[in-house]
Amino acid sequence: MSKKSTILLTGGTGFLGSKLAKSLLGHSYRVVVLKRSSSDLHRLQDLLDDPNLNLINIDQTEATSWFNFDQIDAVIHTATAYGRSREKSADIRLANLQFPTKLLKLAIKKQVPAFLNADTFFNLRIRFSGQERLYVKTKKKFLTNALLLIKKKEIKFINLKIEQMYGPDDNPTKFIPFIIKTLLQNKPSVALTCGKQKRDFIFIDDVARAFYSALLHLKTCNHYQEFAIGTGKTYAIREVVEVIKKITESSTILNWGALPYRQNELMISCADIKKNEKIHWQAKKSLTYGLKQTVDFYWKQF
Repeated sequence: MSKKSTILLTGGTGFLGSKLAKSLLGHSYRVVVLKRSSSDLHRLQDLLDDPNLNLINIDQTEATSWFNFDQIDAVIHTATAYGRSREKSADIRLANLQFPTKLLKLAIKKQVPAFLNADTFFNLRIRFSGQERLYVKTKKKFLTNALLLIKKKEIKFINLKIEQMYGPDDNPTKFIPFIIKTLLQNKPSVALTCGKQKRDFIFIDDVARAFYSALLHLKTCNHYQEFAIGTGKTYAIREVVEVIKKITESSTILNWGALPYRQNELMISCADIKKNEKIHWQAKKSLTYGLKQTVDFYWKQF
């Protein structure tokens, strides 16, 4: 895909989407962000004057008008509802299933060449609580819908299954921001599981670069292609929290084992990165680098 192409981006005001918007604009793409009129724009604040950035309020426009640009060269779908912020079940289904299904149908109708989807490494074998389970269920159901919709090979569908993503200005309800803020506040103690779960921690900058690399190498991809976006290495939760404590120099006591594991807890998840050679991408940022960058961001908030 050449420069100055137009990308239709969902979730552009969010953690990953805003990083992608910045990256794409920096590479001379035109970016059309689909958002709600009530969306918080703080992550896009430095980009709002860029003439190549267009914002569309999906709750105030007809869906067909979202594609009213010279040519949409790809849709990147990153919008999601995690079920961690008291979202209603209907809102989770809308964000993770109904909206992207509608968007993919429109992209096919409008002859858009490619649809890139931000997927989760979680699966339904883990016994999540109600809303978080619905998050995983709807994400996987959309993938099922997508496989049916692309059978005629009218569009390339690239599924990027993202491992444990983290970085500055993430959703504060997620684990790493929660731990960092707790330790920076020097709270007396924090209750944790035994922390033996192993995860593939991937820094946000590397994830954004993976989407850009996929765009650049669309010609080499099949009509359905999945890439595992991670480092290919794992760290125990306990190791990561101990590194954060060392960086923050916190006095907080880490109460390991105070919480039980979730039923059917996923004890190890690691990206199989062999296929990523196809898009010439691999993670570059070390865990220590990423955690220091993330801690520094939250430290400035205090």
